[in-house]
Amino acid sequence: MISNYDFCSECFIVEKIIEVVVKIGEVPKQIRIEALCNISSGQCGQYRTRSYYQECIKIQPTSTENENEIESKWVWLEDDLIPWTSGDNADQVISQALSFLNDICIKNRKSK
Repeated sequence: MISNYDFCSECFIVEKIIEVVVKIGEVPKQIRIEALCNISSGQCGQYRTRSYYQECIKIQPTSTENENEIESKWVWLEDDLIPWTSGDNADQVISQALSFLNDICIKNRKSK
């Protein structure tokens, strides 16, 4: 078991991760949802989620030799699409997050 560290104001264990692909707008998006267990003192055992989406970004090299060579890289960006979740275990908060994501997708389909 990981013990609490006094120098950390918060400490979380990523207990479970799920990745899904959903259509938001006309574009499929890969979403990553992490179930985090708070192991900070006083809050031990509380769970929440954090979500990310994958995005392709263009990177222009800083060296002058390759200044015209733009690279594409896939990165995970933290997302606030899914509202706050809270629960007693990883499965519970992931289910909440997927429910919120489902609602977002349904609203998006209806608004077309």
